Amino acid sequence: MLGNNRPSCLTGEEQDRDYWLERKSKIERIQRGIQQNINDLEKSYFITFMDRVKGVVSEAEYRAVKKDVRKKITYYQKKLKIMNYERKICCDNIEKD
Repeated sequence: MLGNNRPSCLTGEEQDRDYWLERKSKIERIQRGIQQNINDLEKSYFITFMDRVKGVVSEAEYRAVKKDVRKKITYYQKKLKIMNYERKICCDNIEKD
């Protein structure tokens, strides 16, 4: 295993399981970060919406923010979907052992 700093006394099966467990934890960390980005975007959109209701932000600015936020959220949701698939692969490989 490249980049694996585990002792070589582990059997191949144990090394594989360690690899998939590490990979799963990395994917879960990335997923939490992506979800935090989505939450931050939703929060910024809500703040802009409230400013629009108060009349602080113009309709054009509001629409621009809305379009940008939707675009970014869609991007992050696609990334999250890919990460969910990769996590499923890791879980399947862990259970297989």
